[in-house]
Amino acid sequence: FLELSTDHYMTGRGLSLTATSKTGHPVDKKLNAKVQEVIKHLVTSGARSKDFDAIGRATQNKQGPLSIDLLNGYIHNRFVIPKTRDLLASWDEARPYFEAIWA
Repeated sequence: FLELSTDHYMTGRGLSLTATSKTGHPVDKKLNAKVQEVIKHLVTSGARSKDFDAIGRATQNKQGPLSIDLLNGYIHNRFVIPKTRDLLASWDEARPYFEAIWA
């Protein structure tokens, strides 16, 4: 849902989903980079930056429940199971981001 929402926002605002590699070829941007870019765009568009501090930190925290690697693990590894309390806390941190995207 995080990647779907982020890509939706970027596509709708004309923000590129790709970057140029060192060899000059287009490559998909990493999800964390896309989240940071959307946060920057939201703030530039008038949103309060502190509303996105929590998700900005959470997606960069390698040990947190919104870690990009851990989110991939939830989807691709049957032995990586999110805990209810982690999901609820993560949603509370991410809610302003999703509300801004889908408003």
